[in-house]
Amino acid sequence: MRIALCIYIFLYLSITVVAQNKVGRVLDGEGKSVNGISIFIPELNQGILSDKEGYFKIITDRQDYTLLLKHPEYKILQSDISEKKIDIIIKRDTFYTDNLNIKADSIIKMSITKASAYSNILKGYKSYSYTKGRLTLEEVHSFIDKIGYKLDNIFLSDYKNKPLFQELYNETEYVHPNNYTVSVLGSSGDIPETITEKSVMEVQNGSIYVDRFGKFISPLSKYAFSFYKFKYLGYYTDGQTLYHKIQIESKIKDPELLNGVLYIEDGTWAIAYASLQTNSQGLESTINIAYNELRNGVSIPVSYHSNIVFSFIGTKGTIDYSTSIKYDSISEQEIIRDNEESNINKIEYEKNAYKRDSVFWNKYRSQPIDKEIILQYNTDSISSKRTGISEYWLSKALVGGFLLGSEDSQFYLKYNGVKFIFRDYNYVDGLWIGNKFDIRYKINKKGDIEAYPYIYYATARKRILAGSDVSYNYDRKRKGQLNLSFGTRSEDFSSLSLTRYQNYFSSLFLGENYNSFYQRDFISLNNSIHINKRLKLSTSFLLEKRSGLSNYTDFNLSGRKHIKPNIFSNDRFDRTAYFIQLYYSPKSNYSITEALEMHINKVTPVFNIEYQEGFSSWQTNNSKYQKIKGGVAHSIQLDYFNWIDYKIESGVYISKRQNLHFTDYQHFGSSDLLLNLNSLFDSFLLLDNYEIQTNRYWINLFLNYSGKYVCLKYIPFLQGTPFTENIHLKTLFTPEIKSYVETGYSISFNRYFGVGFFTSFLNTKIKNVGIRFSLNLRSLDIS
Repeated sequence: MRIALCIYIFLYLSITVVAQNKVGRVLDGEGKSVNGISIFIPELNQGILSDKEGYFKIITDRQDYTLLLKHPEYKILQSDISEKKIDIIIKRDTFYTDNLNIKADSIIKMSITKASAYSNILKGYKSYSYTKGRLTLEEVHSFIDKIGYKLDNIFLSDYKNKPLFQELYNETEYVHPNNYTVSVLGSSGDIPETITEKSVMEVQNGSIYVDRFGKFISPLSKYAFSFYKFKYLGYYTDGQTLYHKIQIESKIKDPELLNGVLYIEDGTWAIAYASLQTNSQGLESTINIAYNELRNGVSIPVSYHSNIVFSFIGTKGTIDYSTSIKYDSISEQEIIRDNEESNINKIEYEKNAYKRDSVFWNKYRSQPIDKEIILQYNTDSISSKRTGISEYWLSKALVGGFLLGSEDSQFYLKYNGVKFIFRDYNYVDGLWIGNKFDIRYKINKKGDIEAYPYIYYATARKRILAGSDVSYNYDRKRKGQLNLSFGTRSEDFSSLSLTRYQNYFSSLFLGENYNSFYQRDFISLNNSIHINKRLKLSTSFLLEKRSGLSNYTDFNLSGRKHIKPNIFSNDRFDRTAYFIQLYYSPKSNYSITEALEMHINKVTPVFNIEYQEGFSSWQTNNSKYQKIKGGVAHSIQLDYFNWIDYKIESGVYISKRQNLHFTDYQHFGSSDLLLNLNSLFDSFLLLDNYEIQTNRYWINLFLNYSGKYVCLKYIPFLQGTPFTENIHLKTLFTPEIKSYVETGYSISFNRYFGVGFFTSFLNTKIKNVGIRFSLNLRSLDIS
């Protein structure tokens, strides 16, 4: 540690020790340092920023180069430099307000007209960015202090009013129209990565010239006038070019909308500088972005300066980020990517990102090192005190962790912690005691093998329940996967009924067993692969021995003794079957993987068709049938705040059915409980568990309208709150019940959590009404 400290002190005092490092300082007319001045070096395609002391650093082998200084409040200055140490004096610019009759809307319309051309001219680039962050805690709530000590063995209050730092060095690859891949090559410091990623990287991985500027609605979007008001404030001029200052004001308070100022160059209508404010989840940010023309009208950001004020659970402070960008390559030609995932943004941390030494940082640091950063490398930094929850053996036993290897190793064995020890409780099995494990072995860069074995003891049945899913990922590009599943366990008669978690809770605490189970001994083989970008094929073969079960216990904490008996307790209903399923996404700009995540991407319909056949008589009471079903799911974005999604499915049993058992009927997601672990959007919330099923044919529709501002959120104090309003229509037709309909209104915080009021109709007559709280664990795949 002393050696490292000496190295940093040496670097700080010797600003010219390396020939390629040239340090400069920006001062105003009174000799005071100026923070946040953007400096562009055309010969290097690089932008840098002055720090709080006005200093900046240039790393180059060139002896002569040009500096172009830009900031709205100061005169644009161009200076040819040959010295190693540079002091630059900048002067305040004159702001003119004599043309206030100019309409801001007309200037914005010109910029919107040009925006498409500016966004399309650039087909790709590779850039490198250096980011320095400085966080100051002003207040720390005692609750947050205790949490910090429990998790990381530190008291955050010890760092009150002491600056914490973060340095990042990133490589970014951009491919038109909207794909950003960020590789973090170096990371050092104590500011949480989640804050840095949300506050810095989300804005940098976007363009103000497209409709979506990161997660924000751009003020140059084609729908801008629906969400923003614009006001002309005045202009600056350098004698040749006018820069119009336009104020942006959002019409409603929403975290997806921006406020602030745009400086627009007259004639080209390109953005020269932007100062934008955001307010989201306790973070108030001001982001200053300097633009420069690199070539042929390609004007892109060369530096970012962000100031963030945060307030969360009584903990307050500020964060300051400075980002300098150097463009390594720029393409105006279409780039063809090997990877099918054309619209996915990624942030990846290189293996050695956290291990970079002082030599690395001095090579890429575009601001001289602060004295305070040197002190951070002392033993009282958070990084040096942080123990890390995974290092406690007790914590690993509680929350799980790697027993062998790590995420980056060729092989690992992972234990899943206490939450999986007592996996289930029901009156058939009793309590499940055991655990599940994760195993992965990387064969090469193209493939790996994953296994998820589990083993449990059922206390009431006095029986071992065990099995595993083993997957061979043999073609990453086409998502080719071969999966072998086998096991012996109890299974619900309907996979779409109440989740086992909900039945677990109600059985143990309330004495209510909503689900019924049978014994399933099985082996199955499945293969899925993307035949092309728009078509996915899945085939399966399944062999099952299935038999009814009785309740083996009635224990519950409420003391209730009248327990509902398990259904079909004496039946035997084996099955040998195969399945063929196709998914088709007609919009070629997106892969089928993206399209299947329709509620996230909202881009394309997904059609599916499935054929099932149960055959053979070699087992006992083999279920024989032929079933075909198909449907479409689609989410249609009406504008940035409103969308419609629908899901239609229909199916039919197409042959004479022999020994077709209840469990092979077509079931529908339903659960008539106040607290529900199914979805508000695509399940029935006023139907009992096994109330409706069919062995003939059916038609099913789920239609949902969702909007950020439908009714309640027009109330001023609710604007900006993170919930969505939804209107639901759900219908089902079968020959047994004819028509069943549910309608409702809900508010949801995402697709997984919400509350709503619903009414159901059976053949046009009101059947039920009720309020339902939804925590959709099934969609999270943890139910």
